[in-house]
Amino acid sequence: MRYTASEYARALYEVLSEQDESQADETISRFVSDMKDRGQLALLPEVLKEMPAAIKNAQGIEDVLIESAHEIDQATAEAALKALGKRAEDVEVTLAQNEGLIGGIRVKGRDTVIDASVRGRLNKLRDAFLK
Repeated sequence: MRYTASEYARALYEVLSEQDESQADETISRFVSDMKDRGQLALLPEVLKEMPAAIKNAQGIEDVLIESAHEIDQATAEAALKALGKRAEDVEVTLAQNEGLIGGIRVKGRDTVIDASVRGRLNKLRDAFLK
């Protein structure tokens, strides 16, 4: 059975999080050796790339993107998180300006998107007319 880089990263993090430094060194050496034996050594860079996401996921931290056509202030970001049903301590927020939105705001969580942008509303209106 083949595992994805994300699955390897999650498993490796879970094992390493319970070990002291000397145990962790041995575990990493064994992990690299096992990957080599399985012919998956080329997958290691991708596993390392997936580690930050695996750590956040294991700790219950979700990435949230808040986009607006204009700079986003703290109060707006907090309101966006509240609308998404998230607490600031449970998420890692990225604020981004996207002039293509024209105005308004778009919030993307792990499995939820709230599109309150002018661009989103125009697209919905267009779609309604095309039906």
